[in-house]
Amino acid sequence: MWNLEPLDALLAVLSRAFCSPLAIFIQIQGCVICLTLAIGWCGAAYVRNREIRRMKKDANGGNYFSFICQDINDLEHSAQVNLPRVSVIMPLKGFGEHNLQNWRSQITSLYGGPLEFLFVVESVDDPAYHVVSGLISKFKDSVEARIIVAGISTICSQKIHNQLAGIENMHKDSKYVLFLDDDVRLHPGSIGALTAEMQKNPEIFIQTGYPLDLPSGSLGSYCIYEYHMPCSMGFATGGKTFFLWGGCMMMHANDFREDLYGVVSGLRDGGYSDDMTLAAIAGEHKRLITSPPVAVFPHPLASDLSFSRYWNYLRKQTFVLESYISNVNWLMNRALFSSHCYLSWGFVWPYFMALTHFLAALRSLYSDRLSRELKVSSCGLTLASCLVVCTVIELLSMWNLTKVEIQLCNMLSPEGPRVSLKSYNWGLIFLAMLVDNFLYPISAIRSHFSQYINWSGVRYYLREGKISKAHVSPSDRTPELGFVLRATIADLIPLPMPTITAVTGHAAASGFIIARAHDYVGDRGFIYMSELDIGVPIARYAMSELRSRIFGYECDEGFVAETGEDEGRGSREEGAIDRTVEGGTEVMAVRALMRISQGLSFLRFEEQERCGGFFII
Repeated sequence: MWNLEPLDALLAVLSRAFCSPLAIFIQIQGCVICLTLAIGWCGAAYVRNREIRRMKKDANGGNYFSFICQDINDLEHSAQVNLPRVSVIMPLKGFGEHNLQNWRSQITSLYGGPLEFLFVVESVDDPAYHVVSGLISKFKDSVEARIIVAGISTICSQKIHNQLAGIENMHKDSKYVLFLDDDVRLHPGSIGALTAEMQKNPEIFIQTGYPLDLPSGSLGSYCIYEYHMPCSMGFATGGKTFFLWGGCMMMHANDFREDLYGVVSGLRDGGYSDDMTLAAIAGEHKRLITSPPVAVFPHPLASDLSFSRYWNYLRKQTFVLESYISNVNWLMNRALFSSHCYLSWGFVWPYFMALTHFLAALRSLYSDRLSRELKVSSCGLTLASCLVVCTVIELLSMWNLTKVEIQLCNMLSPEGPRVSLKSYNWGLIFLAMLVDNFLYPISAIRSHFSQYINWSGVRYYLREGKISKAHVSPSDRTPELGFVLRATIADLIPLPMPTITAVTGHAAASGFIIARAHDYVGDRGFIYMSELDIGVPIARYAMSELRSRIFGYECDEGFVAETGEDEGRGSREEGAIDRTVEGGTEVMAVRALMRISQGLSFLRFEEQERCGGFFII
């Protein structure tokens, strides 16, 4: 039997310490935080639910297009022709799981006025460039859209650099500009709703919205969902707000043309966060920020969102508080830093104390000493029970707000993918609440002392609140290189003609995969898969390609499961190559493969239909 007396003594000491006046204050404070969040989410749910009731009332009154506009007469041609021009600018970086669906929802907007879409990428090597090109070509007859290559930024964040490149290229007659992130899934009437509010109240400086996270099932995705939920109540005001989300911002185009309040220079000269910078400018000049009740957008999180990716995301959010453009902005960020850190740990510590009280009560059933201790100080279990009740109320309020926002999103996109509450795991949500609030102060403190962050393959350094240097690490480009390799192979294999490649030296790893993607491979050097040597897993698409070219045991055992280099003769025997050139020069190898192409050129037309008629060497 284990001796549990030391554990009982520890529980007795902790339980007694957690009943001190300071500890009681901390636990009561935790209950107050839970109830405050619950009340805030109830208020947000009321605002969203009011919009749902309005849409249902309009539908019952004959306006079956209430998801597009409140007044059905606004759909008349006479009203549509007077709508202002809007430029939608989307800074892109990479290509994710849900990006294509999000982009499609953005360019298929039912806004009736002149509308242009500007997709802005860093370079043509960005994976998003080719995907967006295909999307634009598909809708070229119905959508005005362009791709802009902005180049690499060195004086501000790449996102801001792309946004400003879009500003420079927007139409000269655009009245409003709408910035959207690539993870925003728009509703058909979103652009029209935002524009209508801007038209109604010209005093609006910025209009914004907020995402409804759809967790993928991993703890990291639930942590992001939980991180966003407290902020959601600040966007569900139905009007004026002090919050701003960079994923959706509509502004007057002339504000950028005239550099009003330094919006362009403030972003361009060392800016890191677009929303925090613009919110600081709005606050300093007492300009209005609003968030319409319909501006809530489904945000599906990646299915492979790991905990490390969540941590990097959290680091980015806390790093934002280290950037500023003025002394007032610095004071605001310090206040946010201090209050958020205090409230985060003020939320977590009561649960640790409550767990201690429950464990002590459980052990008191078997320990006379611990039972006597608890009788002396019986307030611990009472405080823990109060925290449980407050937590249940908080989770119910969060559940209700999520349910209401899901219903609103489904009504705003009646033809879009349905969003469901059934996929939410509320046990993981509670765990994510504890994990996220525990880690936030750690991330914030680390950001404060490090003054740099890696984000999207770029390391940003801050000095006096502004970006002083942006360094691109080649190793951070690995995912993008993998995407380009896969796209290259996908283009090579289905070509309607035989392709020939000459390996004149070494072909390892991706080099061998590219070579074997051709129909005929000639070799005078070495070919091998070096993944086992460096401990890198082979991608599925690469294994599929190798197995389709090298059959059976030789593929799995000879080239994948064994390390080392394979010379040309052995590779030919195992089916990895088609022709060897031993002891020859590079020129001789190429000439040998030229003879193969000349022989294939004499095939009959029917055979050329089967394997093509053009050759790449």
